[in-house]
Amino acid sequence: MMNRMNISPNISATSLPQYQRRNHVIQWQVPSRGWVKCNYDASHHDGDQDSGMGWIIRNSNGHFLDCGMDKYQGRVSAVESECSALLWALQATWALGY
Repeated sequence: MMNRMNISPNISATSLPQYQRRNHVIQWQVPSRGWVKCNYDASHHDGDQDSGMGWIIRNSNGHFLDCGMDKYQGRVSAVESECSALLWALQATWALGY
């Protein structure tokens, strides 16, 4: 059920893209020292039974720790896909001991 992928440990917060929205630059921020941050996302197109989901865990230095991504069936909306991605990210983070 969970696909994990190997990504270079050289990924850091400084190598992440910035996104421009309504004249505001949104940039990922590192968690407090001693903490990890798990970001997640999902993609769903109305009328399609497939949803793509993923998560990534990084430490307080912005270094990659673990991640997962997969395609799921049976979600009927973007909200349901996002909620499923959140649940999966929480379960994975807990299972990995964070």
